[in-house]
Amino acid sequence: MSEFVDCAQCGADDFETVYRHPSGGVAHGACRRCGLGYLSPRPDAAATTRLYDGYRQAYPDAFLAATDGPFGRAAAARAAFLDRWLRPGARILEVGCGYGHFLHAARAAGYRVEGLEPSQHQVQFARERLGLTSVERGLLDDVARDGRQDLVAMFHVIEHLRDPQAALQLLAQAVRPGGLVWLELPNALRLPCDAIEHHYIVAGHHLHTFTPRVLAAMAARAGFETLYLAEDPLPAVYEANLRFVGRRVAAAATPPPRRPAETLRSLTAHHRRLAALGARVSGKVQRWRAVGRRIALYGAGFHTRGLVDLCAFGAHEIDCILDDDRTKHGTELAGFPVCAPDSLHERRIDAVLVSSLAAETAIVDRLRAQAPRGCVVNGIYGAEPRRPSAAARGPRLEVR
Repeated sequence: MSEFVDCAQCGADDFETVYRHPSGGVAHGACRRCGLGYLSPRPDAAATTRLYDGYRQAYPDAFLAATDGPFGRAAAARAAFLDRWLRPGARILEVGCGYGHFLHAARAAGYRVEGLEPSQHQVQFARERLGLTSVERGLLDDVARDGRQDLVAMFHVIEHLRDPQAALQLLAQAVRPGGLVWLELPNALRLPCDAIEHHYIVAGHHLHTFTPRVLAAMAARAGFETLYLAEDPLPAVYEANLRFVGRRVAAAATPPPRRPAETLRSLTAHHRRLAALGARVSGKVQRWRAVGRRIALYGAGFHTRGLVDLCAFGAHEIDCILDDDRTKHGTELAGFPVCAPDSLHERRIDAVLVSSLAAETAIVDRLRAQAPRGCVVNGIYGAEPRRPSAAARGPRLEVR
């Protein structure tokens, strides 16, 4: 079921839609009063619970444990950034800590760390593989409001929350006076034009969308003074990564409304770029079908879910989905059977569209080497830019 909601920041019922999913269950837009981007309608609380009950991106343990992998490198970069604000020995809580990579790096640097994570699978990895016995299963409702933390971090969590303003007010009770909150999230001014971003919206993962100015205003309402606000890319993890550090002050501020047109303009352009991507990919598939090719997608994950929805692919267009993960073979994704890549011959596939972001080039090269003679293997993006120019990043602020 879906629900219509008012703005979580200012409470206004003044929503402007810039994109509506054909199902009618989700629409993306922004508040015309304060500029907060959000979904209305959106999945209701019961639907969101069901969504996250089955939420898991499968990664091999060896990939997760690699210090030189994308998660390890991001954790090291975050730990280095942490040293600007705190001294070793400070207390850190990460809410939504995932597999625990940042806490592992922060502990190695001498900080006292705790973590909360709703996924039992990820909690188990953090505790057993990384030795983070202070990581527990939970999320915001489990945060102790005792004002003892020096810093609370949430990385790519706040956009998933049903009430981000209430979440920030809760975090203000968790940190000591003068303590810090550190947030990372997508920058609404430069959302990537890719199928997984489409999936995050239409599936109801990203319920809210923030420009830098809107985020700073929301934090001020919760009692946080902005110390740092900038787009700091995390290569191979999230390029349009908006980073915010705020300090808890004695009294919350009520800033004036912030440029709603900026949010609406950015979201409108984003959905137009996604529509153009969908039309381009659909056109390629239609041309293949017109000459009688049997087509498979490669990649049985979130990206392909988004691609299938964006292009409205049906069984008459796509034969199957290929993936190297044996645990997925024999299952279905978006109504299509998931098969091993070596089934190309058996299923007489002669065209493959690789549905991936970071690994697109490597997968295309590998499949071309093993595909039958005459089989066409293409990616989706190639050298196409997936983000607006760097000039659209928004303000950069650091107070020392």
